[in-house]
Amino acid sequence: MLPYDAETLDAFLALLNRSLWPIQPLALLLAAAALALALRPRAVPQASRIVSGLLALAWAWVGWDFFLQRFAELNFAAPLYGAGFLLQALLLLGLGLLRGRPAFGPRAPRFARTGAALALLALLACPLAGALLAGDWQAAPLVGLTPGPTALFTLGLLLLSGRGALPLAVLPSLWCLVAGFEGWALGLPQDLALLALGLGGGALLVLRGRPAGASG
Repeated sequence: MLPYDAETLDAFLALLNRSLWPIQPLALLLAAAALALALRPRAVPQASRIVSGLLALAWAWVGWDFFLQRFAELNFAAPLYGAGFLLQALLLLGLGLLRGRPAFGPRAPRFARTGAALALLALLACPLAGALLAGDWQAAPLVGLTPGPTALFTLGLLLLSGRGALPLAVLPSLWCLVAGFEGWALGLPQDLALLALGLGGGALLVLRGRPAGASG
């Protein structure tokens, strides 16, 4: 059904990480900085624009480096996926970096807690689970370098922002659907978990955007 199997994908991720070293610590540091700024935007002037810029950089890198430069050798749909990630980067630049929308900073506590949890799962649990299940720490998928953790991390940060974040959640949620299909086809439980977490985060963003008192 897919032109590769789970072992091929693990080997691809391991080769990716070896070729990118030592970018990984920088990617993790930038992602952690984005999360910290989203949680405490008043600590730094223009924090929301910085967060949007960092997210745009992550999506652009994954779209260009992961999909267009590398994954196209495994999957004929990679250019389409890459275009979607580059489009998300442009949306983050246009809405977030240039217009400052949405503004980051916890609003409703329940959404903020969930958003922070999703971001931490993407930052820490996704690499750990990927490495353990692959049996190779070099196959760990990282935020800013691979698509799944980047999409989940973005949804988490959007739950830490104000209203107006919903347009920026469409493409991350769609990627979680794609990852879920891959997880089902290849027997990858981490991608099935990504599907559940990502769609759950997207649903919460929709719920948060509904007018107070709206029903059914």
